[in-house]
Amino acid sequence: MNKLFERPLRIGVVPILDGSGGGIYQYSVSMLEGLLAIEPRPELVLFADRRSWGRAAAWVKRGYQVAPLLPQTVRWRLHTAARRVVGFVLVGKVVARPGPFLDDRPAGVSTHNRVRAQSPLGKWIASFGVDFLVLPAPSSIGFEWGVPYVMAVHDLQHRLHPEFPEVSANGEWENREYLFRNGIGNALTVLVDSEVGREDVLDCYGEVVSAERIQVLPFLPASYLNAATASLGADSVRERFGLPERYLFFPAQFWPHKNHVRVVQAVARIRAERGVEVDVVMCGSAADPLRASVLDKVHRTAADEGVQDLVHLLGYVEDDLMPPLYAASRGVLLPTFFGPTNIPVLEGWALGVPVLTSDLRGIREQCGDAAILVDPNSVGAIADGMYALWSDERLRGELISAGTKRLARYGRSDYVARLSAIICDATRRVREAAPVAGPGALTEKQMAAPNERI
Repeated sequence: MNKLFERPLRIGVVPILDGSGGGIYQYSVSMLEGLLAIEPRPELVLFADRRSWGRAAAWVKRGYQVAPLLPQTVRWRLHTAARRVVGFVLVGKVVARPGPFLDDRPAGVSTHNRVRAQSPLGKWIASFGVDFLVLPAPSSIGFEWGVPYVMAVHDLQHRLHPEFPEVSANGEWENREYLFRNGIGNALTVLVDSEVGREDVLDCYGEVVSAERIQVLPFLPASYLNAATASLGADSVRERFGLPERYLFFPAQFWPHKNHVRVVQAVARIRAERGVEVDVVMCGSAADPLRASVLDKVHRTAADEGVQDLVHLLGYVEDDLMPPLYAASRGVLLPTFFGPTNIPVLEGWALGVPVLTSDLRGIREQCGDAAILVDPNSVGAIADGMYALWSDERLRGELISAGTKRLARYGRSDYVARLSAIICDATRRVREAAPVAGPGALTEKQMAAPNERI
């Protein structure tokens, strides 16, 4: 037997299971399900933080060991409290980490390469005997804790669109640059959703990552999207939320880059210029001040434009209600400024609903002829596209057919095959570099980690 595989592969996963996480939540669920489908199946440990702990328990029955992300000891609680009081850097050791899996890194180390090391946490993860971590969302856990890891990079918009406050304001640009430069530079493998995503990583961080360490793992639509079941629930979801018979669906968090305000203005323009009333249903979380401010602006714009009756705001919607909301709609709206690809586009196709999205690099390649592509800066272009979704049955049929065909090019079996190859490559890299010892002796109390102690 190959020495790389003399003992079972053991992988730790740190997913985002808080449903308000939007696309990253969906991506995490797809990753957890994909790892279960790999043959032979590795031993899997799900490390859950406080927000994810409630949903994490459901994965025990599916084959995961579930453990707290942070050790539940008095010493660690004191350490955490001290960090909150005197600051992260004063308590955590700051080191220049050169990136163990890349030999051609430049000799100079910039400010953003100075890693805030948290070695006790690395020992906690190592005590579970994992070979490496899989991080479905960008995280400093791997490089700060000194644990080998595979990390997904969904976008680099702080570099591409720093004009949006969600990626740049109040120190966010610096935080993201620290996270991505070190996260990419120290990863076993960087996961991207498309070839455009790979180009972005190399353009922005080619000096710290080699091309062969960047692997393309395209998004999947959520596994709970079932077209037949969704259609059966369409009437009940309309009744539950008091929705009209016909509407366009805009499933997106209330970030500025999602473009909600221009959609409201487009609704008003269609009414004023065409005499047609187009209802739009919006759902998404506004759980922080920035998103709350966008939601408030949506309310004010709808009032100023006189279209409050046409704009329906549902707030956060649970998973089981999303499929019928999609299926009951006339079309999906996503005139976003961010890419390179987006999951709601796939979800619309999966439920047989036509899509309107942005004519931008990355999104253009994702959609081809299977969506109405508009200039996200233009209220007029958005209005024209929305009116077409609303009224042009021939175009709607063509878009639905094209979306179904495009979605069929890459399914769950393709995803699992790609993920399996990525895991195999990461296993080779980490075991050739530094084999990890077997599981340490954890007490039953540590392993149980009841919810109230996390």
